[in-house]
Amino acid sequence: MNSPDYNQTKLISNIATDLLSYNATFFIGAGFSRDLGYPSWGELLIDIIDKYSLMEKIKDSSLFYLLPEKDMPINKTINENILKKLIGVDFLRLAGYVDLLLKEEKNKDIRVEIIDIIQRYEDKRKDKDKKEKFDKYKEFFLFIGNYITDLITTNYDTNLEYCIDDLFVVHRNLSSVNSSRTPSKNKNNIKLYKIHGCIKDNDNRIIITEKDYQDFYSSNKYIFHKLYSTLMENNMVFIGYSLADPNIRGLLSEVLEEIKQNKEVQKKIYWINRDMMNDIDKRFYENMYSMQIIDQIEILDFFTTLIELTKTKWNNAKLIEEQWTESTMELLSPSGISTIQFNSIISSTIDAGRYREALNQIYNAFITNSSPRGIACEAFFTILSKIPPTEVQAFEIKTIDILQMNDAHLFHIVELNKKDVDVRNLFSAKGYDKKLLESLILKARTNNAFSQYEYNAKELLGYYGAFNGSLGELEELFIDAFYYNYSYLTNTRTLGYAFKSLKTVEEDLKNFEEEILVKTLQRYPTSRKSDVQIEQIEALIATIPTPERQNELRFHFIQEQSIIEVLRNTVRIRLSNILPKEEFKLHWDNNTFDDDTFNGKYQSLTDEGDITFNENENRFSISYKGEVLVIHVKPDFKTGEISVIINNETYNEKPIRIRDLITPIIDESFKNWGLSQ
Repeated sequence: MNSPDYNQTKLISNIATDLLSYNATFFIGAGFSRDLGYPSWGELLIDIIDKYSLMEKIKDSSLFYLLPEKDMPINKTINENILKKLIGVDFLRLAGYVDLLLKEEKNKDIRVEIIDIIQRYEDKRKDKDKKEKFDKYKEFFLFIGNYITDLITTNYDTNLEYCIDDLFVVHRNLSSVNSSRTPSKNKNNIKLYKIHGCIKDNDNRIIITEKDYQDFYSSNKYIFHKLYSTLMENNMVFIGYSLADPNIRGLLSEVLEEIKQNKEVQKKIYWINRDMMNDIDKRFYENMYSMQIIDQIEILDFFTTLIELTKTKWNNAKLIEEQWTESTMELLSPSGISTIQFNSIISSTIDAGRYREALNQIYNAFITNSSPRGIACEAFFTILSKIPPTEVQAFEIKTIDILQMNDAHLFHIVELNKKDVDVRNLFSAKGYDKKLLESLILKARTNNAFSQYEYNAKELLGYYGAFNGSLGELEELFIDAFYYNYSYLTNTRTLGYAFKSLKTVEEDLKNFEEEILVKTLQRYPTSRKSDVQIEQIEALIATIPTPERQNELRFHFIQEQSIIEVLRNTVRIRLSNILPKEEFKLHWDNNTFDDDTFNGKYQSLTDEGDITFNENENRFSISYKGEVLVIHVKPDFKTGEISVIINNETYNEKPIRIRDLITPIIDESFKNWGLSQ
């Protein structure tokens, strides 16, 4: 086994907590069967293509990009690799194409062929070289069966049935593959949903082509809604899937769309990936699907680590349960207790020297039940901050475990640090503040539910205020995470934004030091701002105490780009309307034209002279044979007024209609230069 690194262990530890909370659903994909020696879907298709000599027909198709193999033997290997690597819709299309060729030319069905191939691997499961790995998986599922009620798979084989004894299989048509036996009432009985069919089905209707997928999702609403409700109720762990699978992504999109509408839902999605994924791809999937990637880990290593962490947490919880319950349960009362009662119990617990038992029992409640986590972590850290410093180290692992758990309780920890100086001092002294910030950033970066953008922004602002802006090396990540969530806040009814959410964070924006505020403003695109972006920027600028500095920031981050774009486009239009005429003998020099700024020239085809134009920050110039027209935008930060200066003459009427102002001046200049009538 390869030992997981720190980040892998942290995320797998979160899954272990979900298991103990009976709050995890596993999706098992083709990678699981491949680990047991089965072929990939691409290899299955290649086997059929070779068996029936279909490659030439496929190469003739315009649907696939394959290389000619005649006189180039290496291309055969390349083509096979191309087919193996087909993903998503491309794979479904290939399967449908092969199915059509088989039916028309060989009187065969691709589903029967695939079932025959898989069955050959099923018959070898008891071979000596296969038995050890199967036995390991049996052990894993025996343990996990104590904490899950549902498994979902798109695999056709029966490997999960082979590895799990107490299993009830439900197929996409709602019939059980092992319907001859009644599902047991054992609490460990697991329902396995085989949503894409099974080789043991009598109708051979496994889902393999693009049309199969379309028919399935349009005609199997019940099974789809069952999956949907299961995923809404639990956190998801995907094992053995490609991130490019269009069906899984479609299902995720449906679930996440519902989450956006439900402010109470806190959904976590974990993706176990054998290969390494680069940071940009990880951020893409985090942003798109709120997904946390655990990469560079084999499936067996993942299960081994998961079970080890789960056992450790469970054993601790069991021991704690037998030692201490009564006063701790009062702290965690779902109906709540007064602040006086809360502080009294904390004080009595510490005075009686029972804080170790109390902390352990609170931790137990935290990991085994997601409902009281907010209350539990408040009690945990309040007690921890009041005990002798020498005792704190004994709870280091549990403390880090709580801080690294990505859940709604983080908000309670932030609020506790804001109001309790002892807790805040503990966090600063032990470095827990940075652990908390890491989790807040991760939570904020993996969100795409409108209701959560507001909460994440408030959490980050609350943290910033509680710790006086101490961000250290996490400063840039903090600003990125804050901007990502803040950019969805608004007080207007605008599609795609969290309505009335901006007002709730405006007061906390005052905590920002100017340097952080400016760096946040710099995250906005440099193009002209939308009304919502202007609203957000104005809320940030309003926290600056001096009007002069406000005007400066307002000009640079709102007004300047809009003015420059109008000025640039107006000048460009006038030039293009006047100069390309035949009588002027001018040629637009594409080699010098810069599309991002207004720099370039019209090259003279005679010796009359070129016309050059140049943009430098907010200054424009047009020159011809020693004559120059200069247009300059000049802000006055004291008054907030913006002037346009054209050849030393100032225009500052309100509002400045730049297009109406400069168009006749350009035309007059060109007339004086002999370039227009």
